[in-house]
Amino acid sequence: MRANLALLWLLISIPTAFAELNCTVSNSTCTYTELLHLYRLNNSHAEQANESNYDYIVCCRETNGINLNTTCGTSVINLSKSANAHVEKLTGTDYAYSICLNPNNGTITCTYQTSACSQACIGTIPSIEAGRDTSLHISDCTTYPFQTKICCSYSEPPPTSSESTQPSSGFTGRGGAAIADELSESVEPECQVNNDCPKEYYCENSTCYRLQCRESETLSFVGHSCISKQLAEELKAERTKNILFYVGIGGFVITITGIVLLNTKTNKNKHP
Repeated sequence: MRANLALLWLLISIPTAFAELNCTVSNSTCTYTELLHLYRLNNSHAEQANESNYDYIVCCRETNGINLNTTCGTSVINLSKSANAHVEKLTGTDYAYSICLNPNNGTITCTYQTSACSQACIGTIPSIEAGRDTSLHISDCTTYPFQTKICCSYSEPPPTSSESTQPSSGFTGRGGAAIADELSESVEPECQVNNDCPKEYYCENSTCYRLQCRESETLSFVGHSCISKQLAEELKAERTKNILFYVGIGGFVITITGIVLLNTKTNKNKHP
């Protein structure tokens, strides 16, 4: 029993992964954010996500559940038209249809490089024609990739000046009223890490702020961050499966140990 409880505690105590961007190409339905569509996996034309002519979908998500949208702010690449289009690097100026990806919190940055992407690879484009930035085809990142990768990464937001100057007067929360009425006379910081705050809060600039989860989000299992409800269900199902697996192993080990102890006791009681 103790072994089972120890295994269960170990699984629950595993920290969540760092936030990062993940994009894949699929010819089935995208359950996250559709960025653009490809006619095929290699040497292909492209179309905007609101078009429906191509089957291959570049589907992106942030692994901790931050919502993404395609409203233009951070551009990834340009298209010659909304469908059946050539692509153009952002350094080009000929194409007016921009493919964009933005988080509801934080920043996405995209670059073109020949080395491996640190987070998400959106697609690949030719680099054999030096200085050519426009009228290009696009491939996925794994099947028959071109030389240059379109790499994008997510980073969490830096502290804002308004938040850094807020007094430490209980857990204030963004836009919310303080839940502690009395100002603390101590000069000690309210928090240093998230775990110093209640689960519904996070630590920033030595102050605990209440999370503002959207309707489609929920509190993460370890607290201090919001994740999408869909991702929470997936993680819950995966965690339940892992717990059952390890508890089963624990029960097997305990059973084997009991058999060995019983045999040992039986042998000691035998008379010559």
